[in-house]
Amino acid sequence: MVKKIAVVCGALSIGGAENMICELLCNLNREKYEVKLFCTENEQNTFLEKKIREHGIDIEFAGLSGKVTPRKMMSFYHRLKRFHPDVVHTHISGAVYSLPYIITHDVRHIHTLHTAPLAEFSPAIRKVLILQYKIGKSTLVTVSKENCELAKSEYHLTDREVKCINNGIDVDRYSHKEHEHFTFINVGRQDVNKNQKLIVEAFKTVAGRYPESRLILVGDGNQHNRLIDLVVSKSLQDKVMLPGMVANGEDYLSMADVYIQSSHREGLPLSVIEAMAAYLPVISTNVGGVPDVVHDNGFLVADNSVDEMVDAMEKLLLDRALCEKMGSKSRTLSEQFSSKNMAQRYERLYFERKE
Repeated sequence: MVKKIAVVCGALSIGGAENMICELLCNLNREKYEVKLFCTENEQNTFLEKKIREHGIDIEFAGLSGKVTPRKMMSFYHRLKRFHPDVVHTHISGAVYSLPYIITHDVRHIHTLHTAPLAEFSPAIRKVLILQYKIGKSTLVTVSKENCELAKSEYHLTDREVKCINNGIDVDRYSHKEHEHFTFINVGRQDVNKNQKLIVEAFKTVAGRYPESRLILVGDGNQHNRLIDLVVSKSLQDKVMLPGMVANGEDYLSMADVYIQSSHREGLPLSVIEAMAAYLPVISTNVGGVPDVVHDNGFLVADNSVDEMVDAMEKLLLDRALCEKMGSKSRTLSEQFSSKNMAQRYERLYFERKE
């Protein structure tokens, strides 16, 4: 008998969690499972939606943006009830809307934590989910070892109640190509947490000393226009590219030399792993699960430190041999984070015997 899996998220905009969901859906065994994606918000017409549909997976949009209300939760309850899943796998806000169904049905619930534990939900929602974990009705999955330990500590959970499954990518899509200018790159949602403002501030200093250097900031978000204004205000418009949200992020990565991550908090960002697969050394703020993958393939800097970011950027710009060595190490490390491996680990978790 084919098992039914409902994967639930908010919107399929650009972001690490959304990319992970896409990779997971496209790599689940379709001979064993009937899979359906439920988005609680409206259709975004993104390349992720297109890719998921191209793999023959149905997407249902609930259009429930805005404040969560009991009426909206019950509306979503009936959507899940019509599908009648054996497994509900939630991500981000998808957990909130799925709770009424999960609580009232004998269903396997997996929730993937994509950020710092206490930053994900309100205390009330968190309390309900923690109870679900403790009674064995739900299992929490973190995407990094550090967040796994944080979740166990802050939620008072055990190894039985919380697991760690790293995010995965299609490693073979990524490569490195020759190009003219030494280029730094960041890919991701452009918001306050991702803090790309720090990258622009640091690059202003680097570009002043090394005019041939370049910066690419791929992505969109509520800070996109402010980043454009910041670039213009610092007279960097000839050196900084902001292409917005793109479907071919691997092409931009292939034409860069160093990946830069500037977040205040993270789980295990797919964008970092993708950059590693493209043979790029990584400079990142020392937050979340990033230290799990950045060792001798890059530099970790203090959160919000322009000086440390500039120092790390200059080290790699001035020492091309070190840059190439770290880039090769990145590629080697990235190969353990394949999408197929991630999907297989989730499949085992979906139907493991509940104790």
